Amino acid sequence: MLRDAKEQLSELLDSVVDAASVDSAASLVSAIDTDAAGQIADAITASLKANGWPPSKWRSHLLCGALAATAHAMDAGEDKAKDLITQGVTTALTSAGVPGPVAGMAARAAVDALTKLPPYKQWDNVRRGVRLLAVALCPAMEPLASEYLSDAIQQELAELSGNISAAAS
Repeated sequence: MLRDAKEQLSELLDSVVDAASVDSAASLVSAIDTDAAGQIADAITASLKANGWPPSKWRSHLLCGALAATAHAMDAGEDKAKDLITQGVTTALTSAGVPGPVAGMAARAAVDALTKLPPYKQWDNVRRGVRLLAVALCPAMEPLASEYLSDAIQQELAELSGNISAAAS
């Protein structure tokens, strides 16, 4: 029965992939990844304004702090989902008589397979976009940059801001 369901799902996925051209799917994913962090920031901003908190009332780190909190929550949610998947698969397999260590390895394999799927990659890209937008909007970039950006990227940003300062003088 499981094999039949797997085959039906495989056929369904194949038909969906065949129905959409690769170019349009790639363009759609790219547009979503690019715009998602901006949509999150816009939602925060619109909600604040609608509830009597115009930009004139904002503290200097209000928006970057909210975006950083969003990125942290996305991390925590991902970790929790991985734990729940691992526990669920392990429980299901051990209740079917599979030895615990084998069930645990199979559960970790399920999580590994999940992280290779396009929706997970998109989630990761959106989270990265939220982090970068938090850093970009932060008036004092250093605390967030040191947490979210590699040393090489931080160095490039420092050089870029130094070049901009020199050009403005």
